[in-house]
Amino acid sequence: MWYVINSERWEREQESLNAIGVTFTVDEGAKAAGYIRLQVSVTPDSSILEIPGRFLPLELTIVYPGTFPFFRPDVYAPDISLPRHHNPVEKNLCLLPRQTSHWLPETTIGEYLTEQLAKVLRAGEIVAAEILQANDEEQGEPVSEYYPSTANAPVLIDTDGFDSLPASEKEVDYLGSFSAGFPPQANLPSRIWALECFDANQNSLGKLPQNIHHAFPTRTTGEVYRLAERPPNVDAAKDYAWLLELIKQNKVPFIKPKSSLALKKGDTINQIIGVSFPEEHSPGKYSWGWLFIIGFTHHQSKTVNKKIVLVPVKGFYYAKANRINMSELGFRIQSLKPLRNKTVAIFGLGALGGSSAIELAKNGTSVLRLIDFDTVGGGTIVRWPLGVSAAGMYKTDALAKFISENYPYTQVYPLLYRVGASEVGPSATPPAGVSSEAFMDAVLDGASMIYDATAETGASHFLSEEAKKRGIHFVSVYATPGVWGGAAMRVVPASTKGCWMCFQYALKDGLIPSPPVNRDANIQAVGCGDISFVGTSFELDNIVSAGVRLAASTLCSPEDGYQELNGDIGILSLVDELGNHIFPKWSAHHLDTHPACPYCNPQI
Repeated sequence: MWYVINSERWEREQESLNAIGVTFTVDEGAKAAGYIRLQVSVTPDSSILEIPGRFLPLELTIVYPGTFPFFRPDVYAPDISLPRHHNPVEKNLCLLPRQTSHWLPETTIGEYLTEQLAKVLRAGEIVAAEILQANDEEQGEPVSEYYPSTANAPVLIDTDGFDSLPASEKEVDYLGSFSAGFPPQANLPSRIWALECFDANQNSLGKLPQNIHHAFPTRTTGEVYRLAERPPNVDAAKDYAWLLELIKQNKVPFIKPKSSLALKKGDTINQIIGVSFPEEHSPGKYSWGWLFIIGFTHHQSKTVNKKIVLVPVKGFYYAKANRINMSELGFRIQSLKPLRNKTVAIFGLGALGGSSAIELAKNGTSVLRLIDFDTVGGGTIVRWPLGVSAAGMYKTDALAKFISENYPYTQVYPLLYRVGASEVGPSATPPAGVSSEAFMDAVLDGASMIYDATAETGASHFLSEEAKKRGIHFVSVYATPGVWGGAAMRVVPASTKGCWMCFQYALKDGLIPSPPVNRDANIQAVGCGDISFVGTSFELDNIVSAGVRLAASTLCSPEDGYQELNGDIGILSLVDELGNHIFPKWSAHHLDTHPACPYCNPQI
């Protein structure tokens, strides 16, 4: 208890309130339980200046967190209502912006009130858009955020279709419906996915990517209404009754659910109603806010005649909207917008290639073609991006499944193929259409880039020439044994002076420094025919990040997207000259033509 451990600070807190002429009482019940809660009265006689007289006297409740003074106290004003900077439900005042950096631990409660209270009371009454937008310290206050809900049971929905429908002058209007999907064996409350939305005439307004529909096989239907104002009661049951009356008064269609949806433990979802209404999304600007009223039946344990029986209890709860669409996804990574129309072929899906594939999907790449021949070894999960659930699967299939389910706006194609392997054996008749040339033609058709993570010199050599032949971008990444270092390099057609072979000659001649190598790092696992090496995932992640960053820069910068990097090659050192670990150290280099390269100097 901070006030016991730091009794001197607790004394200063009380003295600071006395100093500004406000009266207060300590909630002794809360103090006995280990918390400090104060009831404070601010009157015209206090020394807090510039408080508008209409607010006085002002009754406040101040609650100190157990982590005080590292974090600020909460100040509640239950007897007033401000349109801004005031939680409409719990009634706490937003005296400071939310970030903890705005609170100084040495600040006493008296200083806090003196510095912020009058300022917030005056600013909280401002609703003029031009004033709010001119203030850099303002932020949007979406009222739906303050409604009580279960944090891990939202409705995931693409609201764009409904939001684009024209507004009416009615207090309430019926917008349409949506197909509501639940995960298998769902509990109450549950996440709900709006898999497809429909207008009032059952025309489709938008559908979430098909590859996630199978993950939410239990289905029912939800209805959607638009309101002229937010539900007033901030209580799901009361607001449901209010909505029914509003619908009746305005003679709007009310769609009764056909049946309840069974969940685990005999619980049911009886009704799902989405409501949208105007709310502020940035200072002085409004869009459609969303909430969902969920009607349910829950079976509670009750003792009857000394026997435990399950008694059904009906009720309602609020679920918040969790928006998902390309606009929402791209909002946070606007410089990567060009990736939405790019196709990347990734060769090699080990620790570097597998992690790179997930990063490229996460950042909005339109199409990924994943090429590898190997399966996931159980022992490799210490540095492969997916865990033991993928062990034994083809790397292509494991990654394709994961990306499809988690980043569904990326189309992913798994392709089993080993670069450089012979297409036929010593005696069988060669099957048609399996030549390396035919495969490369198919896999690179329409591709924007080859991303080479094979870590095989011969494969990298071949792939670099395939990229050159087709005039597409080439990025290659590799780590050195022991992951003491690594490299990321690229070739941009008609722009980069040198080629992959020039890079090899530059390394050989010392024109570009070679990344450090642990000569004792090679290992061979029991039952495995390949040589591997020791090294950690977090060391390899340095190279993954650099490779994906180089790829994003190469693909996006020509379209005013992610900024161009300052070179074609990055060389990573994770150790110093003595092999001691250091913070990652990158050096950047341009890829110039090497005089010994036979590709760039045909006369050789």
